[in-house]
Amino acid sequence: MRMNMAWCMQRQSMVAGSVQPSSSQAQPAAKHSMLPSKSAASLSSSPPASLWHMQGGAHAPQPRPHLSRSQPVCASQRLPSSYTPCVPGAGWSCGDEVDGRDLAAVRRLEQARLDRLASRGPPAPPPTPTVITALPAHLSAATLGSAVLLVDKPPDWECDEVARAVRWALKPPRGVRLGWVGLLEPLASGLVVVLLGQATALTGALQGVPATYMGTISLGTTTDTWDACGRAVAVAPWGHITDADIRAAASRLVGEQLAVPPPASAVKVAGRTLHDLARRRPDAQLEPRAVRVTSLAVERTEPGGRELRFTAAFAGTGYPRALAHELGRALGCGGHLSSLRRASLGGFSVERAWPLEVLLPTLRRLQGR
Repeated sequence: MRMNMAWCMQRQSMVAGSVQPSSSQAQPAAKHSMLPSKSAASLSSSPPASLWHMQGGAHAPQPRPHLSRSQPVCASQRLPSSYTPCVPGAGWSCGDEVDGRDLAAVRRLEQARLDRLASRGPPAPPPTPTVITALPAHLSAATLGSAVLLVDKPPDWECDEVARAVRWALKPPRGVRLGWVGLLEPLASGLVVVLLGQATALTGALQGVPATYMGTISLGTTTDTWDACGRAVAVAPWGHITDADIRAAASRLVGEQLAVPPPASAVKVAGRTLHDLARRRPDAQLEPRAVRVTSLAVERTEPGGRELRFTAAFAGTGYPRALAHELGRALGCGGHLSSLRRASLGGFSVERAWPLEVLLPTLRRLQGR
């Protein structure tokens, strides 16, 4: 209690500026009483550090510790040649004069680390994925760690629904990712590439690869979605269209073209799909995009009929609905896509794909479900 009262009284006197050196503060003067009078007077007249701090002064600069080679060097610091090290806890501070031999030791450690990394070479490429063609031989955990499953999607199924159904029936090991490539509209059928495990790294490589489509086009009716799911907006006579007119119009669509993406599709514009854009801004004008049609074969399904059968190959991203719409407009009668099937994507063919109605029951039976 006495110490607290004495400390408070001393603090008040220091704030007031009339502090007197206490017995503990007078010890330095007594200690240096053997020095010359001028030095003793300068030591006794200097205020304590606490008073300097309270009055806004500054401490006397303390000598910086010198780093000797006997002190440990932090080898975890990786420093460039032009950088002056500042390692807390290793005896260094910013601006210290460091022995050049110590810096050379740190740089040698860093160079040795870089040499070790260079000797390892580039990282090994992921293993070649296995295309699942045999069941149950290809259902092991090692195979599913990097595998490709080709699925023949039926109509009225979305690609996300196909992926969820395959995951539930396949029951991959824990931690194995599952994705898919090759968006198809619910109306369409055909090839969807399902990727498992490390094969999901191929997602970017399979974007915009060549693809082949087959389908039918109905002449005389134009819909607002350019396919059979939309509402008819225009009807025109088509009976005067000859086979020569169809071949001539199809030949003009081969090559590099500017095609407007079909409305009400999954194509994104400014971060929004055209499905959302069609609901929010039905009168929005879409910008055309470059499309390359490498081949296009069109013929009637029956003599004199309005249904046309076509096979189209795209060099990259293509819009079969836009192709059907442009063909109907070139013929002067309009038209829409009535059916669509993807035959190939990249190097994969639908002929090697598992029909979904066969794959799901087989996987359930093999997995004991």
